[in-house]
Amino acid sequence: MRITFTWTANTDGATGYKIYAGTSTGTYNASNSPRDVGNVTESYFDVQTFNTQLFFALTAYNATGESGFSTEVSQTFTRPVVMFKR
Repeated sequence: MRITFTWTANTDGATGYKIYAGTSTGTYNASNSPRDVGNVTESYFDVQTFNTQLFFALTAYNATGESGFSTEVSQTFTRPVVMFKR
C-alpha cells in the first residue's frame, strides 16, 4: 500500500526532504525509513506493515544539516480485501 504526502516548501534554503516512519510516536524505526525524496513537495511512502498504527514526520535538509521533525501524523493501515464473485 502506498501513502502520498504533500507539504509546503521550506523557504529557508532546503535542498531536499526526508520522510520518517515508525511504529510509535517519535520513534521512526520502519525498515524503509527515512526515505530521501529529494527537492519535491509531494512524494509517497510504501507501507509494509498492516493493522499497526504508523507515525510519520518530515525533515528538510541542505548542505549545512537537517531540520527538526515536522508535526507528526499517524494512521493505521489495513490490508485491502479482495472479493471474488462467482
